Amino acid sequence: MVGADAALLGDLEARAARRLDQASLGAVMIPAFGLQGLGNGTAARDRHHPTTTLLDVPLVLRLVRGFLREGAKAGGGGAAAARVAKLVDAYLSEAALEAGLRPAEFEELARAVPAYARAADDGLYRAVDTYLKAHPHASKEERRSLCRLIDARKLSTEAAVHAVQNDRLPVRCVVQVLFSEHGSKLSRLADWSGSFRSLQNRSPGALDLTSSSSAAAARCPSKREVVSQHHELRRLREDVSRLQVQCHALQAQVERLSSDRRRRGLFKWGTFLFGGGGGADAARVDDSDSGMERTPLSGSKKARAAAAAALTPATGTPTVARWRRSHS
Repeated sequence: MVGADAALLGDLEARAARRLDQASLGAVMIPAFGLQGLGNGTAARDRHHPTTTLLDVPLVLRLVRGFLREGAKAGGGGAAAARVAKLVDAYLSEAALEAGLRPAEFEELARAVPAYARAADDGLYRAVDTYLKAHPHASKEERRSLCRLIDARKLSTEAAVHAVQNDRLPVRCVVQVLFSEHGSKLSRLADWSGSFRSLQNRSPGALDLTSSSSAAAARCPSKREVVSQHHELRRLREDVSRLQVQCHALQAQVERLSSDRRRRGLFKWGTFLFGGGGGADAARVDDSDSGMERTPLSGSKKARAAAAAALTPATGTPTVARWRRSHS
């Protein structure tokens, strides 16, 4: 189709966009031919920008937008949009391996699908993880922006477990997945406990002794199960509290490490000036340097007389032994 008329290409794109929900992954794996865009508006501006990927990502983006604009009006509703969402997620997983695919292009195509069309975000999480693995030099802000595409509440248990153990995801994204998983468990346990209390509060006359009573008994958990569920609920609450404390500790540690270099020199001078005990140490140093100990101001008369006699010898010769005994 290289060199074909722009009006013809525009008509083909519109017809393909209306039936995008019936397309397979291989049908949209269209290679790029150097120049993108056709027609008026955004497509005309894209015509002068050469592509840097092997796959024609802008073409798929135009097809998705055309389907949401025209294909949804033709019929299909939410089911057709869900099929297109799965197709886009699978296409993103393949296009994520492109070295020239920019994060903005990936995010634009992912956001082109409305949130209601994705019942689960497992496919989108797989695409984001593939992109982060294929682009290890992506900046921290780009990683955060890509992870904002994922709704942690729509992840399955397997995807949530994989996300918690994924080192390529930012810490904030992992914490959100943990909170979402624990919150879903808490809500399920709360529903179980609420249904059990409602069954306990019913009067015996309100329960039918026929098939309805047997069905209620089948749905009602045993006492041991209820006790274990309450223990599990308490444990999950403790886990959530511990995770909140760890999150606050991580944030405080990051802030402390960022300001540590600026305050490192000030800490040394503060320890020297305001550490305490400097005056007493200086006094002790002066006394040790003089080589003599200070004579106490108070004492007995006999001690003072012995000291005076030691310092003033009678024969003109210093009495070294008496001087030493007086100071001992």
